[in-house]
Amino acid sequence: MITNADSSGAGSQVRCPVAAEPLLRNATSDYDNTLIRENSLYLSWLAEDYILLNEIDLAAEIAAHVLELGSRANSARTDERLHHLARLLKGYKDVQAAADFLDQYKDPNPRTPEQ
Repeated sequence: MITNADSSGAGSQVRCPVAAEPLLRNATSDYDNTLIRENSLYLSWLAEDYILLNEIDLAAEIAAHVLELGSRANSARTDERLHHLARLLKGYKDVQAAADFLDQYKDPNPRTPEQ
């Protein structure tokens, strides 16, 4: 499931990655780069969308950018999204871009298996 938000910040659930991808791609390409937290969240949703579309290289590249932004965002929500992306990309460790992202990602809040 992909979460999309309108310009007011209200979220809505978009369950079709094919429909969500152009919306998220367009939203992120025109978004104010000074809004680091918002950019990191929108890009995380786009990366998840690309995972669902099996575009793993592109998803991992965007996830790496989210990781870079997340280091400056100081946002628990961004940290949660990064953890979610890492969990999704673990299934694609054989894809170099995914492996590179996973090598860079350091979970600040590791969870035990039962969580």
